[in-house]
Amino acid sequence: EPGHELTGHRYLYDQLYGWKNIPGWQANTINQPLSINSKGLRDREYPYQKAADTKRILVLGDSYTWGYGVGNKEIYTEVLEETLQDKYPHYEVLNAGVSGWGTDQQYLFLITEGLKYSPDLVIVSHFINDLDEILQTESYGLQKPIYRLQGNNLVPGNLPVPRPSLANTKTVQRINPFLLTKHLLEEMQRKCAEVNCPLVVMQFGTFIFPDRDDSIKLRKLITAAFPLIENVHYLDLDGEFAAAELSAAELIGKNKDHHWDANGHRLTAEIL
Repeated sequence: EPGHELTGHRYLYDQLYGWKNIPGWQANTINQPLSINSKGLRDREYPYQKAADTKRILVLGDSYTWGYGVGNKEIYTEVLEETLQDKYPHYEVLNAGVSGWGTDQQYLFLITEGLKYSPDLVIVSHFINDLDEILQTESYGLQKPIYRLQGNNLVPGNLPVPRPSLANTKTVQRINPFLLTKHLLEEMQRKCAEVNCPLVVMQFGTFIFPDRDDSIKLRKLITAAFPLIENVHYLDLDGEFAAAELSAAELIGKNKDHHWDANGHRLTAEIL
């Protein structure tokens, strides 16, 4: 990624997703241990087939879920799994986050890989910048797939995703991002419903600058739009942060890039 000299982050080109985690990779994320399993999850090894007495939660997301800047055991998915296993020993929480991925890439992963794990619950961790990322064929200097709406149908584009070495042909579509997000999440829900798996969207991001006018305006739009998404359970994480009187400083610590530190991940896991 841009700035990899400092972060240590590298990814693998993929013609469907644009980029993905490097399977079997051992490295560091800003000097914290970073392990990717053989199937490309930032997690321990999981077979596709789960044990008969096991419940699985699959978590999709971007750098917050992937665990940008925190060690393997500090990510909220790991803390959540450990907390659940104290009461329910057969719970597993699978981290399918990839830094920089938007809702469109997460949808593609769900239908091509995620559902192979037979999850009992899917959580989509939705950060506010996903609203911008799904409108364009490029994020963070890398090309990606895109979905357009034709009537009520999602139509994929920029596939196969051009290799990074090719000339960038970035385009940005003009469409209401809430409408496109609604269709993507509802399509995720339909795919999950086919295997009797509920879908939860965990929305957050305005916690960073809660008092800024643009954050207040965006929060009003989000809290009006997201609860109306059909058959999708909604967790207003920013609202939970505010109700618990958690400041951005308590969630990100000394991080200058606004990602949660280990304490922020722990507090998020407690809310979940």
